Amino acid sequence: MIEAARIAFVGEAPGLAEFLRGQGFAVERLADPAAGSAEAARRRFDLFLVQTAHLTAETIDLCQRSAGAGAAPCVLIVSDAADDEERIQALEAGAADCLAEPVNLREVRARVRAVLRRLQRPKPVAPGWTFGGWTLDPARRELRAPSGMRMILPLGEFALLRSLVTDPQQVLSRAVLQSLSSLSERALNGRVMDVRIARLRARFTRAGGPDFIQTVRGEGYLFASPVQKGD
Repeated sequence: MIEAARIAFVGEAPGLAEFLRGQGFAVERLADPAAGSAEAARRRFDLFLVQTAHLTAETIDLCQRSAGAGAAPCVLIVSDAADDEERIQALEAGAADCLAEPVNLREVRARVRAVLRRLQRPKPVAPGWTFGGWTLDPARRELRAPSGMRMILPLGEFALLRSLVTDPQQVLSRAVLQSLSSLSERALNGRVMDVRIARLRARFTRAGGPDFIQTVRGEGYLFASPVQKGD
């Protein structure tokens, strides 16, 4: 059950930890994000909840580790002084969600439950996609170049690329692509999506490939390559 989930909490708000315990979650407080990164490898927890004034290298490292295949996701609560760029950076680093202070305890509970529900959904093994010598493996979130270079994509980049290759050579509107984002990402006025488009393009070109993603002015984006779906 979601309410029995094991949550690792890093922060200075004992009231939040107590609230979640009162909702039936098993909450254990950790000293700092570095301790969370160490625990991520042990997989003792179902979710990391981190409250921080500003992003640090340790917090980013925990976000990145939590985005790995089979790892527990990380939900961040950042200071209200943190700007959009910090929130974008957290989401791009792999955070499953990001809220800004001051927070409503019931909203935190709802966001935590939403992330945990996504983990509980059955994950059928899906075939991969190939295009221009490249391969996208959904089981590993792995993008492989013709040269053999392999890249594990953050969840957001993978979801965006999967949407593009699922409907290749068709214009997908910004609204459709934006609908892939979480509630907190949509609040950032589409800038997260723009960052992800730019990063995907850079991944292709740095590995010697073409820019598969074309901008169709006033309409959206198009994946400009035939795509074959694996068995």
